[in-house]
Amino acid sequence: MASDAMWYKDGIFYDVKTTHVNFFLNHPDLFGFSQKEKEALCVKNGLAADSTFCPEPSVQRDNLVLAVLKRGAVRIRFYGGQTSVQCYDHNNILSFTQLKNCVAGGMRKCFGNFLTVKDTLGWGMNLNNIGWGNQIDDFLNITNCKMTNRRRCVMSEEKKETKNNAKNTVEEILKRIDEGEDRVLNQNEIDTLLTAIASDEEYKPVNSARKIKIYDFERPDKFSKEDLRDISNVSETIARELTKFFTSEYEIFPKFHVASVDQLTCEEFLRGIPTPTPCISFSWMDSEGIFEMDWEVFFNGFMRTKLKHPRDINGLEKNLFTRDIYGPIERIIHKEFSNTTGKELPEITEQEFVDNPQFLFKYNSPTDMGVLVTIEVSLNNVENFIEIFLSEDLVKALRENGFFSERKFFQKKGEIIIPLTYPEPDTIIEVGRFRLEDNFKIKKNMIFESNKLAGEPLDIFKNGRQVALGEAVIIDDNRGVRVTENMETPKEETFYNTKILYGGCSTEAEEKFGEGRIFELREWWNEPAKVVKDNKVIAYGEIKILDENFGVKITEVVE
Repeated sequence: MASDAMWYKDGIFYDVKTTHVNFFLNHPDLFGFSQKEKEALCVKNGLAADSTFCPEPSVQRDNLVLAVLKRGAVRIRFYGGQTSVQCYDHNNILSFTQLKNCVAGGMRKCFGNFLTVKDTLGWGMNLNNIGWGNQIDDFLNITNCKMTNRRRCVMSEEKKETKNNAKNTVEEILKRIDEGEDRVLNQNEIDTLLTAIASDEEYKPVNSARKIKIYDFERPDKFSKEDLRDISNVSETIARELTKFFTSEYEIFPKFHVASVDQLTCEEFLRGIPTPTPCISFSWMDSEGIFEMDWEVFFNGFMRTKLKHPRDINGLEKNLFTRDIYGPIERIIHKEFSNTTGKELPEITEQEFVDNPQFLFKYNSPTDMGVLVTIEVSLNNVENFIEIFLSEDLVKALRENGFFSERKFFQKKGEIIIPLTYPEPDTIIEVGRFRLEDNFKIKKNMIFESNKLAGEPLDIFKNGRQVALGEAVIIDDNRGVRVTENMETPKEETFYNTKILYGGCSTEAEEKFGEGRIFELREWWNEPAKVVKDNKVIAYGEIKILDENFGVKITEVVE
């Protein structure tokens, strides 16, 4: 099987490596195989029934891959600048057709919100970790692409031109519609618009330049594009300094460059790390951080061994890794973050070597978000990655210390700036409600479960009366709501007396709240939700999904 390929299964793209075969041998259930089926397959191919490893290359390995693919996976292979899409599930033609359309026409919406760059549960590598975080959209919108070192998909100039021409055609049609042209669209124009609707391409109305996307309550973004940009900028400096240091001090010639900077959960980060892998957990400004180096970079790059598979690190190697590799990297990280902040940040402390990823996080939960900086390393014919994971608390600490480039108002001495005020919103969007007794004292970090199932539409109220149901969206950097259903006979709720608000806005008195209408709310995309009782804000909180229901975690109590 070629290594310059990707795999698609259940809405997830994977980078092909031998590890996906070995992971199948250890976790056949995740591929739709029972333990007995896996054992029979191993015996049939000349392996022991309890095999947890398969050599590469080998006929056994190819046969195991084909067996997995026949359960419904699709193989996408890159060669000579061309893309080959192959499906081995002959009973699922629709799935294959959708995938082919997705690759050929950018029809990402065929799969709803499930076609995303997700963790691989060990099957190959997390695409975010190999630099695909920024390139996945390009990949989904082209037919011909090529892989450079199996890590980047580059759109050809010809395809870019084709894509831009198609986009211009759609926008011309939208312009004529917007201007009220009295003409029936021909079939070609209808097909063009349907393709645009099915794709993930964002076509802007003539009188607007707003970007709208669905709000993901289960995995909401915690950091703005500006935050990631600032971290990316300092990471580029860190990469350059690492190249200089190891070249001058150790007389080796590695190359470091930033592959991606993404936000993801702790669980997603951990599942992309094979075991064993040399890692350091550290404390910085009373928050957690993780440094991880791919085993190939350590063993075959720095140590100049020729291992084909990871192994446990002995005591001497552990000391060399901690003192001579991680130590200088930590000092450079601290120095460059301090330089960007403009002051000396607190020292990084409590460094602990860990080679089992499951024991990396001490205080963060699997669903907590963080920022992952992935830096590609080239050394001694090895190309792989080191990763720096900054927990959400650590990013907050950096913000409190002035690391991020916040917008500043220049105020002269004696001047008093009064912020712009808005009228009280008459349209409120609720995530859900819960009951709070009058004598109950609400406290920070309490979590309340609401009466609404996760995934149900939000409730839209106008002057206290429910008028519609809606879908949460993000409009540029603000929250918004798209009406999905008009409510002619609104439901009444009296038992649950405390509301969790997604946001609010003012609407025209004659607003009909027709299906498809989009309203921009006053709340910023990452602003805490208001918790309201008796028309009074009593707390702010973070919207959570608790088992099957929406809920809220209290982050601030209003006295």
